[in-house]
Amino acid sequence: MRVLELFSHQFFEKDVKKAFKNKEEAYEFAYLIIVLQTCQHNPNVKNKTDIGSFIESAAAICPLSMEGFPPGFFEDIYNSVTKKPFYTPTSRSLIDEAFNQYTLNELDIRLAKSKWNDPNPVTESELVNSTDLT
Repeated sequence: MRVLELFSHQFFEKDVKKAFKNKEEAYEFAYLIIVLQTCQHNPNVKNKTDIGSFIESAAAICPLSMEGFPPGFFEDIYNSVTKKPFYTPTSRSLIDEAFNQYTLNELDIRLAKSKWNDPNPVTESELVNSTDLT
């Protein structure tokens, strides 16, 4: 959860539109998207989340920010997550069985800066900023 917390707090700080009124609501919404991803794409979850439930949950966790979102915002998020699952680059490669040399090279570069090999290890901030979360 530390990556999610860092991501949501960075999003909150850098969002020029100031969609969320505080860091906590940004974090809760990011977590809600992860829950939606899991519910919609995990084959073990039998009861998929419907759009009404998603919007209801969003309104409950972001009461201060609700007025700042454009019309259709939650529907767009719901449809985007529901239609296409998202993975981190490494897990996507492993799932698709396409773990290629590019991925290995990228991992080697990151591991070379790890705390075991470098006196100046990668910070959490550097890792979050280097990770494709889309």
